Amino acid sequence: MAGHLLVAQERTTPYTYAVGADVLGGFIIKHRDVIGQLIKGHPTGFRLNFSKYSYGHKAWEQIYGYPTINFSFSYFDLKNDEVLGKAMTLNAGLIFHLNDYTRSKNDFQARLGFGLAYVTKAYDKDNNNKNTLVSAPMPWSINLGVGYERRVSSRVRVGTTLLLSHFSNASRQQPNLGMNIINLNIGARYMLSAEEPEFKTDKINQQGYSTKAYINVDFRIGFNEKKPIGSGRLPYYAFAVFWNKRVGKKSILDAGLEGFVNKAYKAEIENKQPLNEGFPDYRSASVMIGHELILHRLALVTQVGVYFYKPYTPSDWMYFKVGLKYYFTEHVYASLTLKSHFAVAEVLEYGIGVRF
Repeated sequence: MAGHLLVAQERTTPYTYAVGADVLGGFIIKHRDVIGQLIKGHPTGFRLNFSKYSYGHKAWEQIYGYPTINFSFSYFDLKNDEVLGKAMTLNAGLIFHLNDYTRSKNDFQARLGFGLAYVTKAYDKDNNNKNTLVSAPMPWSINLGVGYERRVSSRVRVGTTLLLSHFSNASRQQPNLGMNIINLNIGARYMLSAEEPEFKTDKINQQGYSTKAYINVDFRIGFNEKKPIGSGRLPYYAFAVFWNKRVGKKSILDAGLEGFVNKAYKAEIENKQPLNEGFPDYRSASVMIGHELILHRLALVTQVGVYFYKPYTPSDWMYFKVGLKYYFTEHVYASLTLKSHFAVAEVLEYGIGVRF
């Protein structure tokens, strides 16, 4: 009887856990000519993982095919101790299973992670002025990748992952060309429980959502430094009014107007041109469309905008945003988004908003 009760308890466990380790090797992408002189070899290192496997006890887990929550610590030897040093990251993210891995020993994956990094050799005007990639010792870290794992026993899984690891401070401080490492990871995962709970399917068709359209008003702030290097971080403000509407279990569509005031642009203009000669307006305004991928209260945000007013640097006529939004309630949310002009990051936005 005790054995039957134990099995019943295990089958209702909402999550199981695993630990893992990978070795990695790769290369730094030369996205600017100046980066070439800093690349002395192929970065190597290792990654330690802690994973939380879901089984559909929440509706969003069933909708997305039982994604895995993953926490990782990574170590990179950048093969240029004098200028680049070493890099370490702490990331949290999601592993999406692209096939029905509940019925197969093969698991094809897509990975997304966000976190913080620490680099031992950041830019320093006096002691390390050649490192134009990373200007602050604690930049942001983003991982994007695809992977494959094979279940070899009830507890052991082996696999490989191809990742793009990005390091940047989002132009909070200059210089900030950013560092991108393509890295191949090979390793194994060890399940802390040999028993796998039942994958639930009962909620996938019961997930309700409101189709009401909302008007959103939000305010965002950031900090930015422009040329010359060392001019200091200055505030950035953004204000948006936009329409959005949920169009399915996974998606919200956005469309509206945004306005921007970047004090770092103002300082850059004044540094280039004396005030008595007049100078272009550093403010800008745009139209925006976007998409939100809903993960329970969390949303992955992607947006694209086109300026209709931008007297300063009009060649940057389009911008892109990627980030996260968290809905505290149906009407109140917070956001964290990276704004860039093509491959050049402008600012990291911290926002709060309401929906009516």
